[in-house]
Amino acid sequence: MKQRYEGDVLLIRSARMGEAEGGWKIVDEQLHAVLPMYDLDQPPSAHPKLEFDSPLHCHLLVVEMPDGHAIFSKTQHDVTRSRMVFTDEEGKLSIDLDPEFMQEVMVGLRRTVDSR
Repeated sequence: MKQRYEGDVLLIRSARMGEAEGGWKIVDEQLHAVLPMYDLDQPPSAHPKLEFDSPLHCHLLVVEMPDGHAIFSKTQHDVTRSRMVFTDEEGKLSIDLDPEFMQEVMVGLRRTVDSR
C-alpha cells in the first residue's frame, strides 16, 4: 500500500499479491481518494499519479491458519538498490522481486508460523 496527500485529499493505492501463473503476481489493485470532511473548492484529479516506488517499504503478510492468522511484518529502507521494482504500464501494475529478498521474507514468515 502506498499513500500520500494531494492537497487535502488522502490518496491510497494498494496491491495484493497471490500465486498466479506459476509465480507471485499482483492479483488485485485498488486506488482510493479519501476526501476531507469539509467542502473543497477544487475536486481532486480523477486519476492521480501515485507511484509505488519508494526507498521505504513495509511488508505485511497475513497467513490463514487452522486456528486463526499468522502475521509477519518487515520494514525496509533501501536508498542504494531496490529489492522490489514496480512497473506501471497502461494502468497495469507489475512487480519484480529480488530472489534474496524473497528468501529473507520466507525465512521470517516460517519463523512467525512456527512460533504459533
